[in-house]
Formats: sequence, structure tokens, C-alpha cells
Amino acid sequence: MLASVHYLLDPAVYPDYTRRPVRVPTWQTFDHKTQLMTIRDFDTENGRMVNWREDLDLYTETLGLGRVLWPGFHIMDSENFKELVQELQQRSLYLFGFSGHVPGSSMEDICSHVMPPDGMVEYLEHE
Repeated sequence: MLASVHYLLDPAVYPDYTRRPVRVPTWQTFDHKTQLMTIRDFDTENGRMVNWREDLDLYTETLGLGRVLWPGFHIMDSENFKELVQELQQRSLYLFGFSGHVPGSSMEDICSHVMPPDGMVEYLEHE
């Protein structure tokens, strides 16, 4: 009978790791701790995210459900989106990406081919 060997995958050991324009997270990125995805969306009213600090408190601190957020693409259009980005930095949380963008989709709104607001990609790369 063969013994099963388990080890943590380290993407940095693969040759393609340095060949990609955007590097995938490694164990070092997350302080060598397994991370879970938490918070998939925020409520919005009148073009602003509402109660988002309370949501961060609940999901990341009170419930301890993870430090990585993967919100819907539409929150980038919120007037207070940059406040969220600053808060994520202060709390040592991570923004994985945005869900709902499907290149080439003919659908509108959710799961559609949408483009980020002007300058948003550069802003996020910088921050």
C-alpha cells in the first residue's frame, strides 16, 4: 500500500510563475497561512456602498471567515470605492479580483462584457 504524501503547493517553483505579467499569490503573500474567500458583494444605494465597514467587521473579524475579498465588478462604480481600497490596506485584507466580467458576453449587467472606469486598472495596480 502506498502512503499518501500531502504538501502545500508553491506556485513560485513553476517556470511559468515568472513569465506571467501578473503573478499569482504565494504562501509568502498570505503570511504562510491558508486564506478563505469572504465577502462577495456589498450593498449599494444611490451610487455608494453602504454598511461596508460593518460587513468587513462581521465577516473578517467577528466570524473570521477569511481575508480575501472577491466582490462584484459593479462596486468599482461606487463613489466610495477608493475608501474601501484604503480600508482593505489598513486591515491587511486582500482584493482577489472582481466577479461578473465575462469577456465577449452579450448579456447586460451581471456576467457581461464590462470595462472598468477610466484609470481604475492603473489605480488598483498602484495601490
